[in-house]
Amino acid sequence: MKMPSLVILVVERGWQKSRDMSLLLIKKGLSVDILIKGFAEKHVIDMITPYPAISIKFLSIFWFKPVLFCQVIIGAVSGKLKAVIVEGKKIKKWIYIISRIMRFGVFLVNDESCNNI
Repeated sequence: MKMPSLVILVVERGWQKSRDMSLLLIKKGLSVDILIKGFAEKHVIDMITPYPAISIKFLSIFWFKPVLFCQVIIGAVSGKLKAVIVEGKKIKKWIYIISRIMRFGVFLVNDESCNNI
């Protein structure tokens, strides 16, 4: 059985847009990893976690970029990574450089093109 393609959502401020995007993506049969910079209270975590195709990781500012980099490289090398969706143009820049070498899409969360993943 083929593993579902993976989409990584990168969240630096607020998680609602990424949450809505992840629900759209799992309906398309994709697996979603959400990497969130910072932490949330338990009731927030309980509210946003109940889908098996969505993995949510809250990361400290110190670990955010190294973990993101590792997730992107591992996903790309394994062949599962289909796209990375980011909020900010700063992070998009360096992920885009990796994407040119490893062949996956990079999108801003507000882009209409995200719907075509």
